[in-house]
Amino acid sequence: MDARLTAETMSTSENDISPTLSTDATGGALDGLVVVERAEGIAGPVCGKLMAGFGAEVIKVEPSSGDVSRTTGPFPNDERNPEASGLFLYLNAGKKSVVIDSDDPSHQRRLGELIDRADVLIDGTPSLDLSRTNPDLVVVSITPFGLSGPYRDYAATNLVVHALSGELGLAGSRHLPPLKKGGNLADYHAGCHGFIGAVAALLARDRVGGQYVEVSHLESLTSILGATMNGWLYNENVSRRGDADPWSLGTAARRGEDGPYWEPSGVWQAKDGYVLAYGRSSADWTGAIQEMSEELPELASPRFTTEEGRGEHAEELTNLFKQWVSKHTKEEVYRLAQRYGHAYGYVATARDLLESPQLRHRRFYVEMEHPVAGRVTMQGGPFQMSRTPLVTRRAPLLGEHDDSPLPSRSKRMGRGAGHKEGRLPLEGLRVVDFTHIWAGPYCTRILADLGAEVIKVESPRRGDGGRGKGVGRYHAYSRNKLAIAMDLRTEEGQRHIRKLISLSDVVVENFSVGVTGRLGVDYEDCKAITPSIVYVALPAFGRTGPESGFVGMGATQEAMSGLLSISSYPGAVPSPTGVKYGDPNGGMLAAVAVLAAIHHRAATGEGQLIDLSQREANIFTLPELVLDYAMNGRTAEAISDKRPDRAPTGLYPCKDDEWVAIDVETDGQFAALCEVMGTPHLVEDSRFATPAERKRNEGELDRIIEAWTRERSAESTMCLLQDAGVPSGAVLTNKQVAENEHFRARGFFQQDAEGRVHLAAPWRFSKAELGVRRFAPELGQDNYHVLRDILGVPEDDIRAMEHEGVIKGWRV
Repeated sequence: MDARLTAETMSTSENDISPTLSTDATGGALDGLVVVERAEGIAGPVCGKLMAGFGAEVIKVEPSSGDVSRTTGPFPNDERNPEASGLFLYLNAGKKSVVIDSDDPSHQRRLGELIDRADVLIDGTPSLDLSRTNPDLVVVSITPFGLSGPYRDYAATNLVVHALSGELGLAGSRHLPPLKKGGNLADYHAGCHGFIGAVAALLARDRVGGQYVEVSHLESLTSILGATMNGWLYNENVSRRGDADPWSLGTAARRGEDGPYWEPSGVWQAKDGYVLAYGRSSADWTGAIQEMSEELPELASPRFTTEEGRGEHAEELTNLFKQWVSKHTKEEVYRLAQRYGHAYGYVATARDLLESPQLRHRRFYVEMEHPVAGRVTMQGGPFQMSRTPLVTRRAPLLGEHDDSPLPSRSKRMGRGAGHKEGRLPLEGLRVVDFTHIWAGPYCTRILADLGAEVIKVESPRRGDGGRGKGVGRYHAYSRNKLAIAMDLRTEEGQRHIRKLISLSDVVVENFSVGVTGRLGVDYEDCKAITPSIVYVALPAFGRTGPESGFVGMGATQEAMSGLLSISSYPGAVPSPTGVKYGDPNGGMLAAVAVLAAIHHRAATGEGQLIDLSQREANIFTLPELVLDYAMNGRTAEAISDKRPDRAPTGLYPCKDDEWVAIDVETDGQFAALCEVMGTPHLVEDSRFATPAERKRNEGELDRIIEAWTRERSAESTMCLLQDAGVPSGAVLTNKQVAENEHFRARGFFQQDAEGRVHLAAPWRFSKAELGVRRFAPELGQDNYHVLRDILGVPEDDIRAMEHEGVIKGWRV
């Protein structure tokens, strides 16, 4: 395949591209809004990208040198041109560019006029109080560490944020540095949470007027680590590398309560790459082994036909399985495993992504003509929406819209008669939550944190699979929710759930494709009950396409999205991240889509179907992977904590098995580092005098830095360097995050009414206190409240339902 060509099924239009899925589009979810984007890099522009894709007029304010991402690349044919940076083109699709010189009074007046006409200001720097000139303005501040706390003015890079968040220390070998994951994940999480906060504030604007919304990269990333943080907060389990993924790197024999059993997991070597094995207890191994035995007759032994036999002969079976996998392509292994219900994936490269039959069918990639970059192929939207699809238009040239007239004031909602500060942004919204495990529950927890009434519906027989011993993932992602346990296989359960849907605004589910249809709660069922319903489905691979029926977990999507292909130690086997990004990333982007759909519904009364593929959502956060291959035919390689363009950068050992991230970006920062280390002469050393020489002699430079860091704690090293303006951060465990002065100063740990501690939500609203209102509910804890108080079911009928097993749980 020509790297610069896309599949025949991709849509192509010079200025306006969106997935040509079966939709009944009626316009953009944010049509008519005016957004001023005063932010550079990735996070703020991601927020603006989403707003522009949903139809808002986004005016990007750039300095005369342009947004810093214009210099980042990748560039077509590796020819550096600030107008052709693939990253800039991706992040700034559909926006207008206006150059504002901070030293020119006329430019500053124009900026003030733009802001005065805006609905939203996306700000990457501390903002002035603009409420007196535009009381309806929503100001979204997206900064690395927030606008308060000891780290507020710390120098930050993506590596530093990952270190301090508690995320970086979860992956990698205990005998090597912690493993930095590929991409710029913290920036994308911050940008998406910025969008969520902005649209939530817009939905509340008729009640409270404009307000400030504050988001930090650090808290956005830490907020996804709920289960890991609960491990310390409730059980005092300290996170260590390897603990988060006990199944990783090619293991098979395991021991359960009933003895040993066999279940391949982790990364395995195939004929042309790597397979990611992820076992499921409900999947069929007998049939899969029988099919494999057609080529490897030893597998046909009766010893392997039962679960007990496989466990007893695990070592022999593992060797045979490894042999079979090594003789097949990763695609062949993936498809055989999926035929038998196993959540397998393969470690996808950029080429695999562009050639994927599933992604082609879903027209995930878009192609456009740019006046400088030429024809550009990039990821489209991370979800498909039947009424307001995310549209991709070309990015602007620097200052292309300098002479454009000022935008008209939008027909913004003013302060209504119900104006009352302190009300939650999504108060009054009701969500029926059919989700389980992680991705879906994370989406609905976001909605619940913002004030929606989320009613979690579970099976009385088993409940959410995330429940279990201790206080883990279920408790982290089910706070602020109500819970009912109702058997939807019964006629009575169906009748009551239909009544609940008729009184609701949103339905969210993350079952495998086909399950909700069998339960009578698929989109068409819900739409027949409530035409204005917003229905969100989060299947692993989407609701359409040849792989729509395949199963997947968060770890599967790390592999299938390409993340694992750039997440390993250089030259080593790809390594799971310890986070399983496919889950929280999918849940976060589902919430993005819900907020946009609710905004559209508030204006038009229209509901819609949202189809989010967790795989596509993960690929959305890795644009450089696809762009570099599409532009240059180059397959990205894992570089761990290093950077291809600068040094010193990386993770350095400290006392007591601690690590510190140091990420020098400029000559001035290098000079400051040398001064702090007591080696100012290194600045004049010919080996380190220029960025190119520092990179060429990176190994020698690292050894000098390591000799200095080994004598100090990670925190003291960070403080010394940050005081000198050098980007650095201690690699924190979950225990250290919970005790960290910055998180504590910002109130990131909150107590519920019963004194239990939780991570706070990743937004701060100036006119709403979000807080943790309620601990995660027990199975069926709110049966009586929902049935009696919301649906009006008589108590005698409720008791009869309990007796017949239609509902189960607490009785109030």
